[in-house]
Amino acid sequence: MLKLPYIAVRELVFSLWRRVRFGPVDPAWSWRTSTVRDVLAALTDEVIAVPPWLIPFVNRFVASGTPMSLGRVVRVGKADLDGVYAEVLTRPEADLTTVLFLHGGAYVVGSPKFVRQITSWLTWSLRARTFAITYRLAPRHRFPAALDDSLTAYRWLLDHGVDPRTIVIMGDSAGGGLTVATLVAARDEGLPMPAAAVCLSPWTDLTATGGTMETNVATDYLPAGKIPHAVAMVVGDADPTDPRVSVINADLTGLPPLQVFAGGNEVLLDSITAFVDKARAADVEVDFVVEPHMYHDWLTVLPGGVASMLTVERIADFVQAKVDRTVVRRQRGPRVVDA
Repeated sequence: MLKLPYIAVRELVFSLWRRVRFGPVDPAWSWRTSTVRDVLAALTDEVIAVPPWLIPFVNRFVASGTPMSLGRVVRVGKADLDGVYAEVLTRPEADLTTVLFLHGGAYVVGSPKFVRQITSWLTWSLRARTFAITYRLAPRHRFPAALDDSLTAYRWLLDHGVDPRTIVIMGDSAGGGLTVATLVAARDEGLPMPAAAVCLSPWTDLTATGGTMETNVATDYLPAGKIPHAVAMVVGDADPTDPRVSVINADLTGLPPLQVFAGGNEVLLDSITAFVDKARAADVEVDFVVEPHMYHDWLTVLPGGVASMLTVERIADFVQAKVDRTVVRRQRGPRVVDA
């Protein structure tokens, strides 16, 4: 873990040199896009191979270097959702659209703080109250701990008077897969469906299939060859094809409208596309957006970039069209304590 700062600086220097010497891998990439990809590739390759006992320390290191919120324009509070901690973000005069946000990080790292800049932008753009939960992480808490926590959080919102027609569940990467798993589990439990869901570069297939796992290695930062190591930490002795974690294998009938984003340069592109095809075959309404020159989870790793801000605008348009505005204006949200 102590090598991570050194690796980041070293790769930054090498990335800049490669850009000058050979140009960008994708001609459409800016200097920032190229450098972020190269640095993240080196760091992710290192992190994903660390011994399981080091993961909590890595998680603290990652969280310590992540950006904060938008400051005074978005208020940060906290809530206990039946034992699941949530960071709650609101904006002044919010109309109480409710977002349940599930962060990414391969079910191994990540936290609400890790995605706070993104949840801040979404909270502001959607005029929402966002509950970003701290679900339990592997390898200490293996599958299905994360799903149990996300479902508990959704139940809590319903039990505290939040109308499901005003709820949107969304997540990035592993959180995108967890979003779909939460919908399926809620449906099977007989709970009402939320208004919609948004999946950003969702990890839908833990078996890592698809041709882009090979063809997009040079344009993404995910170490495709080491994904099985992460999967082993997540599922342990369980079956990685279990539909509760590899949602591409789930029965998707009856799910609410989905908005799914994928990067044209990411290794998960084929598996995400296959998931979208299956959802549409199950008569689920899907707005599928492929950002042609982006790699995995660009909204999180390139906050403030042109593609990221365009993505936020697309999410806002989608959510505004799906949430019941008449209910939003009438309801009150659950009580939140300042952080």
